[in-house]
Amino acid sequence: MPRESSAEERMTAVAQAHTAFRHVRTSTSDERSRWLVGIAEALEEHRSALVAVADEETALGAGRLNGELDRTIHQLHHFGDVIAQEKHRRAIDQPGDPDASPQPRPSLRQMRVPLGPVAVWGASNFPFAFGVFGGDTASALAAGCPVIAVEHPGHPRTSELLAEIAQGALGECDALRGTFALLAGRATGASLIADAQVKAGAFTGSYAGGRALFDIANSRPDPIPFFAEMGSVNPVFITRQAVRQRGREIAQGLVDSATLGVGQFCTKPGLVFVSDGVDFVTMVEDRVANVAPAPMLTDSIAANYRQRRSEMMHNSAARATFANASSADESEGSAAVLVIDHKALKESWSVLSEECFGPLMVIVTCDSDSHLVDWAQQTPGSLTATIHASGDDPNDRATVNLLVDELQDSAGRIIFNGWPTGVAVSEAMHHGGPHPATMNPIFTSVGAQAIDRFLKPVTMQGFPDELIPLWLRGGTPLA
Repeated sequence: MPRESSAEERMTAVAQAHTAFRHVRTSTSDERSRWLVGIAEALEEHRSALVAVADEETALGAGRLNGELDRTIHQLHHFGDVIAQEKHRRAIDQPGDPDASPQPRPSLRQMRVPLGPVAVWGASNFPFAFGVFGGDTASALAAGCPVIAVEHPGHPRTSELLAEIAQGALGECDALRGTFALLAGRATGASLIADAQVKAGAFTGSYAGGRALFDIANSRPDPIPFFAEMGSVNPVFITRQAVRQRGREIAQGLVDSATLGVGQFCTKPGLVFVSDGVDFVTMVEDRVANVAPAPMLTDSIAANYRQRRSEMMHNSAARATFANASSADESEGSAAVLVIDHKALKESWSVLSEECFGPLMVIVTCDSDSHLVDWAQQTPGSLTATIHASGDDPNDRATVNLLVDELQDSAGRIIFNGWPTGVAVSEAMHHGGPHPATMNPIFTSVGAQAIDRFLKPVTMQGFPDELIPLWLRGGTPLA
């Protein structure tokens, strides 16, 4: 049975976070930067133990987990650098103007301040980078918000070890008790987001889980922001010319990306539209046949994958190709391809246009490049959309422009001649998208701007310089 924190444990964690907020909100950016760097160094120090425990619980393998831990440590340093430079404050200094019309204008200085204690849910597929001390927790702390994290039942011991290491590092940096806490359990999570002293939530996981918590957050007497990253089909559009020029390369890239991590990436390309794609389908099927079944994160995730795959097969006109499905045991996922003509897709759209979490891809064969644009108008909100086209063909350039025009409405990141798996932690990254991929397309959960989710603007009017924080006095001036 998954662990469930008691009501007393939850109330204690919330009360301590509320108390700690008075200190955390007034801490300097340099202080919080030291906290993040201290945690990063502690994670590095305990790397072997973390990777060993996470591998036992997730079967992701030491190579993948070490790489993910590298990313986790990097993003802690990244957020530390961002706040040390006060970039997150978005300070604006507008001097007063006694001659302004129609009336004099007082001095206005705008800053961003932390919201308050934040609840964070760890994800199943990235126990480090999106776990209880992943990017959501790091960005909330960087903003000046205490965090109460809820562990994922798929890797409880990893979550507990991460929490123990982080709390130890925070203690050594003189952070107040309650700056970070760990809880467990579905009922605990539901009551946590309903607690009046919790001021925001961040979640990565299934649509059903994210929607349920979002609804609680918005039905409170005082609704709060809830940032949920959920399912995404991440459509791919491949022109006829691209298939002719690079068909084998694209087919291999698709299979590699769709089966990476046994298809358990939120950015897995799951819905592929290809123009004149008969030969391309054969290339993909030949490559999928060589993909061996592999353990999925949990037995329940593997069972859900098989059930969803079966639903998609039996409720559509698609034909299926499997890779060694008969040799997969109950904990493993075997790769599969469903192929359907775009005309038949209309009847099966509701079934095939939803995410299948696992190594399955749906290929839609289209008669022309214009049909790619038609389907781009209908694809659901996704974290990413990918275009493969010829860069030197005038017709392809025109098609790309039309696709980009449409996909800006439905994707948070558009990739050209690449693949969406692999998300860079950087200033310009946007890891978000329209519903149902997330509950708010404006914000990202990766990169420096992830901090913005946990800050709110406040304007100080008419204050003399001596009563203004030093960092605010140097804000961006407005003429």
